[in-house]
Amino acid sequence: MVALGRALGNERLPAEPGKPSPREEVDRCAAELKMAAGDEIAANAAAIAAMFAAITIPVDASGHSSPELARLQPVMNRIVRWANYTKAAVRPLRCCARRATA
Repeated sequence: MVALGRALGNERLPAEPGKPSPREEVDRCAAELKMAAGDEIAANAAAIAAMFAAITIPVDASGHSSPELARLQPVMNRIVRWANYTKAAVRPLRCCARRATA
C-alpha cells in the first residue's frame, strides 16, 4: 500500500528516461496490492487516493503552492496578527466606556 501511495504521489511528475512511466508504476503497484490484500483493500486504497487527488488538484491549480504566495504569506500573517492585537486592545476600552456612561 505504501508503494501504491508513493506511485500515486509521483504520477503527476514527468516520466524519467529509461524508467517505467508513472502510470505504469501505479498499475504495477495496484496489481501487487490486489494480489497481496484482495479486492476490498485495493478498492479502499483507490478510493482514498481518489479523494486526495480530488483535493490536491484544485489546491495546486489555485496557486496554494505558488512562489508568489510563499512571498506574501509572512506579510499576510503580520496583518492578521496586528488585526487580532488591535481587536484585543479595543475590547477592554469599549467595556470601560459603557460602564462610564451607565
